[in-house]
Amino acid sequence: MCLFFVASIGCDPGGLPNMVPIEGKVIYNGQPLKFGYVAYVPVDKANGRTAHGVIHPDGTFSMTTLKMGDGVGIGEYRISVVAQQPPTGEGPDPDGSRPAPGALVTPEKYAYDLRSGLTDKVDANHPGYKELVLTDE
Repeated sequence: MCLFFVASIGCDPGGLPNMVPIEGKVIYNGQPLKFGYVAYVPVDKANGRTAHGVIHPDGTFSMTTLKMGDGVGIGEYRISVVAQQPPTGEGPDPDGSRPAPGALVTPEKYAYDLRSGLTDKVDANHPGYKELVLTDE
């Protein structure tokens, strides 16, 4: 009975959701995006977890949900990509201890999963690779 229950909720015996390792590349206006991060936000937030990946200088990323590089849980996702210039050094605190974030490098819509238009369906047949193409349009 316990094994049936574990299999029916989509978890392995260790309690982690079924994961699919996903790597990819972010292309912005035809060139690799050199920094930032990617977030996979589950459409069904009650049954999913957000995954994140840091964008490397060659535009590549690897997704992490619970432990480094474990991937993304099975499900449907909306994706956001955030790439900001380094902090300005001028903070909202009078002592400047919290620097204000820098300006977005990519269009603002990509920073919001509900507006980006970027999606992915993750299942056992997922190829494990996702290219994200961003433009100024």
